[in-house]
Amino acid sequence: MATEKGGSAFLVAGNDCRVGSVRYLGDAIIASDAIYIFQDRRARLRSFVRPFEIMVDRLLPQKELPGAAYVSIPESVRNNPNWPVRKDSGRPVLIIPRKSVEPLYHPKGSLEVRLIYSGTEVVLHHGRFGGKKIRDFLETTGWPVVWDNQPVNIPQGSPLAEQAKVTQKSFRSPKLSYTLIGLGFPLATIPLFLASIVPKYEQELVGSLAMVTLIIGAGLILFGWVAGRRGF
Repeated sequence: MATEKGGSAFLVAGNDCRVGSVRYLGDAIIASDAIYIFQDRRARLRSFVRPFEIMVDRLLPQKELPGAAYVSIPESVRNNPNWPVRKDSGRPVLIIPRKSVEPLYHPKGSLEVRLIYSGTEVVLHHGRFGGKKIRDFLETTGWPVVWDNQPVNIPQGSPLAEQAKVTQKSFRSPKLSYTLIGLGFPLATIPLFLASIVPKYEQELVGSLAMVTLIIGAGLILFGWVAGRRGF
């Protein structure tokens, strides 16, 4: 959930971010002139899903932007009394200057803010109740953003408005994830339907088939879900 620190100086937009294909747990702090993403640790799922994470890492192309040392944050920011991070914990921090970012984008019905930085997609997950604070903060501090298809701080007919259209089209949709999950569900359920219509003497064969396809279908669903978390 987004939390505001010190009026409108800084906003902690959340603690779950995706940079390229890597998902991190760590505060994402929005200021008037930059976004700071603390890459505390990679977001890992529970042990029974870990094999699928390993497969996604090895089979799909990986892209990330490594963070820099804490001292890379301007001293004027680090020493600001409203800065929410009080000390250097050794965590890498990705600094995204406002001047280097095309318009931000908040898809309608989503719980995330997207942006393109250095040719890499960055996603800030704000949770169910953090969206309004983020929008208000971005609007107050002048960040250009398309929020639920509505331009904010983007003059109509301006070059920025045209750039916003280009930026919106550049965000990729998780097509691979949708495809794999879409294939997984029929594989897992069709044999169960067949079991209700085949003769009783074929039940053992259908049962064996159902077990195999259930395993394959569940595997596709889990692989697709993990891939979706990485933006694929």
